[in-house]
Amino acid sequence: MNPENQFDFWVGEWDVTWGEDGKGTNHIERILNDKIIQENFLAPDLHGISVSSYDPERSLWCQTWVDSNGSYLDFT
Repeated sequence: MNPENQFDFWVGEWDVTWGEDGKGTNHIERILNDKIIQENFLAPDLHGISVSSYDPERSLWCQTWVDSNGSYLDFT
């Protein structure tokens, strides 16, 4: 499998649950010539966005997350 396609399973519409009563939705799509995966998360009291891309020089995925609480997270 091409590493750039490792997260193809994630693309789509998702109902998200966590804890006892956490509920939200996630809209995941490929953008920018299908090189970037964009996440749009929406819950009653939180809106978050992430962008993910595959870095072939380091052979890993990188994700940046920001949300309506002012959070900023950077993952590899």
